[in-house]
Amino acid sequence: MKRNAISRPLSSLRQESVFDSYYNSYFNNSLKVPNPSNSSKPESTPPRPWKPIFIEYVPEEKPIVNTNYNQLLRCCTDLKSLLQIHAQLLVSGYKSDNLTDTHLVQNYSLFGKPDFARFVFNKMENPTTISYNSMIRGYTRMKQYRNAMLLYHKMLFMGVEPDRYTFVITLRACIEAYNVDIGFLIHEEMVKNGFDSDVFVVSALIEFYFKMGKIDAAEKVFENMPEPDVAVCNAMLKGYSLSVKPFEALRVFFKMQREGIEVNSESLLNLVPAVSKLASVRFCRAFHGVVTTRDFSRAVLNGLIDMYSKCGDVLSARAVFYRLCGRNDVSWGMVMEGFVSNGWFGEALGLFDCIKRERLKLNPVSAVSALLAAAEVGNVEKAREIHDYFLRAETVSDLRSLEKAREIQDYFVRLGIDSDVDRSSTSTSYRAGIDTDTYWSSPETSY
Repeated sequence: MKRNAISRPLSSLRQESVFDSYYNSYFNNSLKVPNPSNSSKPESTPPRPWKPIFIEYVPEEKPIVNTNYNQLLRCCTDLKSLLQIHAQLLVSGYKSDNLTDTHLVQNYSLFGKPDFARFVFNKMENPTTISYNSMIRGYTRMKQYRNAMLLYHKMLFMGVEPDRYTFVITLRACIEAYNVDIGFLIHEEMVKNGFDSDVFVVSALIEFYFKMGKIDAAEKVFENMPEPDVAVCNAMLKGYSLSVKPFEALRVFFKMQREGIEVNSESLLNLVPAVSKLASVRFCRAFHGVVTTRDFSRAVLNGLIDMYSKCGDVLSARAVFYRLCGRNDVSWGMVMEGFVSNGWFGEALGLFDCIKRERLKLNPVSAVSALLAAAEVGNVEKAREIHDYFLRAETVSDLRSLEKAREIQDYFVRLGIDSDVDRSSTSTSYRAGIDTDTYWSSPETSY
């Protein structure tokens, strides 16, 4: 027969709780035989048998804290991880809070899932301004501009006060959707909320009016600024440079220098299309003088090469190129395009030989310029050599989007070269295939 737990020796017990120690001690003392010499009275009642007491352990209920999940959401780098974190949140029974839900909305929008973001957004009891901004930005990023503008109207209807980021993001949606009416309403709401002197918001509003072709409205906004800084002036420079009033960009630039507003690289890059349109060597040299006063980025020097080339001063463009430290593929492309557009075909082919000899990156502008130079001089072998090189460099996929692709394809057909360049390109690009005016004014120009 098995021995019960009471009859086992105490040494066989591995671990004893506080309650077990207490009752074992009581049980052992009760089994001791009384000494007659020490006790004068007989024991009246027998010892009570020991009965184990079972105490149920109830864990303490603690509220689930989402701090760790928020840290994970901030560090999330892919959609799969985000879905796993969201699933863990759902099965853990967390209570919804604005901070965690806003992180979910931001990440779903970032990873291109606006429907998932809107599902989380609709579950929020009281969405904050940041939540609305995240949702509007997600719609704008996914080119769902109508949904972005509808959500902005819902935000105002629900009494949520917009901030500076709300206006900037919604104006971007209006620009992409080419919706002038909503932009006018946003302008009125900006004035109503006191953002008409905010540099960040005013710069976005000026860009909106220039994109919509409302140059007079943009000028009025600029004139109403009490103290325009470099960001607002850059918006005016960019707008004028890409409009039919390039000379006005120079007026703004000279005004900045008179009033002591320090220009930056963005200011000069925004000015490049205006000087190129005016085709004035005098303005190019004035621009060059400003560049030499400070250590500007390489993109500004590449723009200087492009300006000199379009103004016909190829010698100055070549001098800037050879003095440029750390030349990249954009630098080579700009100077080669300048050589071809001004009839310096031999120099353009010489630069291609340098690119091939040094195994440098061949971008589409360099490839097209070299091919056009070979076509102009009638060098069939050189054309074949250039064609084979950019096939190995996998530049054909980039060439398909260029305006000159059809002309190059026809040239290859006449030479009997079977090329992969698409003949159906319908791009409206500029010269050798890139609209350099838009290129220099784009925020992605960071070479």
